[in-house]
Order: sequence, then structure tokens, then C-alpha cells
Amino acid sequence: MSYRRDETEAVQDMLQRAQMSDEERRAADTLARRLVTRVRASRTKASGVDALMHEFSLSSEEGVALMCLAEALLRIPDKATRNKLIADKLSDGNWSTLTTARRCLSTPPPRGGC
Repeated sequence: MSYRRDETEAVQDMLQRAQMSDEERRAADTLARRLVTRVRASRTKASGVDALMHEFSLSSEEGVALMCLAEALLRIPDKATRNKLIADKLSDGNWSTLTTARRCLSTPPPRGGC
């Protein structure tokens, strides 16, 4: 015989268990701030798509195109298909206005990468 717990009761129980003490909140806050600081510091040294994402906001057409491109590139195993996707995604948009975009989209690509 199976038993299904009342949803309201289950949610209330989970909410009580999810409560953090002041000490736990401070520790979580400290960790989050440290991680964000590290990520922000390393973003200025980023290359490739990371560097472009640093310059283009996700509220822009270019930023959204880059995010879609980054997600799609994770799923494509072969170089030829990746290159076709990159050419397709980057064919529209105003890429020439920013420094990283000019450097990354130059032909041939710079020796040290983007």
C-alpha cells in the first residue's frame, strides 16, 4: 500500500528544514561574495566566448546570440559543424563596435586567441 503525504504539510516541513541559522547565513554570504569576486576578477582575463560575453550584455541581441552559441557549442562534437554554427549565429548583430569583438572576429584570428 502506498501513502501520499499532504502537499501543504510536506511543503511546510521542507520550509522549516530549509531555515538557516544566523551563522549559516553569514557563512553562505561570505562564500557567495568570495566566489563572485573571483569570477569577476577572472572574467577580465577571459578569452574567446567568455571575453565576448563580458562585453555584450544579455539584454542585447548580440549577448543573447552569444549565450545561445555557447550553449549549443557544448553539444556539437565536430569542428566543421561548430564553425558553421558560429558563422551563422554571428552573421547578424553589431559586433564591430567593441574591442574584444574586433579582435576575436578578425581574420585570421590573433595568435594568442581572443
